[in-house]
Amino acid sequence: MPEFKAPHKGLILATCQPGREDAAETEILDCLLPHDHEAEASKTNFQGVILVHTTLNPVEAAELLRRCPMAYVHSIVPFQVYVETSLQNIVDAALKLVHGKLKPNTTFAVRCRRRGRLVKSSTDVEKTVGAAVT
Repeated sequence: MPEFKAPHKGLILATCQPGREDAAETEILDCLLPHDHEAEASKTNFQGVILVHTTLNPVEAAELLRRCPMAYVHSIVPFQVYVETSLQNIVDAALKLVHGKLKPNTTFAVRCRRRGRLVKSSTDVEKTVGAAVT
């Protein structure tokens, strides 16, 4: 399974209203730069989606961002792994992430918000990953 490493330690996806990416990037960097002088935020090919690269742990950086007052950023999602988009790569990455972490009879939900058309549907990803993990 090809696994791509971010140029920094952490990678975060942030969303904002389409057309407000510049303002959202400014909010993100205003919050992160005091803690990480190498933090970067960049627009993607998808309107309203920003990728944040940080030298911080992505979960800790996401918590920092959530504590900052922001008018333009709607959601913040830390990445634990980043893979080339294919259903099999996504399933393999999910299995690797949960290995040894789920106790017997644990319930869980798989949520997917698809960007682009490289996988058939979000529901397809959710069902396939859920079935593979159980």
